[in-house]
Amino acid sequence: MPGMKKGRLLETRQEGEDMLGRGLVVAVIAAFIAVAVGLLAVAQEATPTKAEYEAVMKQINMTNIDAEGYIDAMYWPEVGDAVGALEKLFARVENFWEVRQTEQAAALADEALSAVSTLSQATGAQDQEAARSALQDLRGVCESCHKEFREETVDGYRIKPGV
Repeated sequence: MPGMKKGRLLETRQEGEDMLGRGLVVAVIAAFIAVAVGLLAVAQEATPTKAEYEAVMKQINMTNIDAEGYIDAMYWPEVGDAVGALEKLFARVENFWEVRQTEQAAALADEALSAVSTLSQATGAQDQEAARSALQDLRGVCESCHKEFREETVDGYRIKPGV
């Protein structure tokens, strides 16, 4: 730059690089905070109360029934919709048990999510037998969890006391 001494030009360039570096650090910190706040909000939203958990269980049951009918009819888009719903529902179930530090139940919910993933793959391949098998595996995981953590009452079912 004409009229500017070489030393001042280097200082100006260094100041610009320092400002850019500080701006980058501020942007990274702001992004980290935004992600952390977002994750906290999602976790709080996704963690059902016991009453909401009961509703989630009923939704899972109805969605399983629907999925079976869709698989039998080979309505693959509808099976895909059911799979998407089951993924969200079982993620809430897993979160419910993780928050309560009930590792065995959370592990069973994770197994259920794995069975849902297998169902998703069978759905994508439009493989009726594989989809039926995956749905049966899912129901087996549900049954295991229910035996361990659920009891029947005069009004229906509830989580066993002390769990």
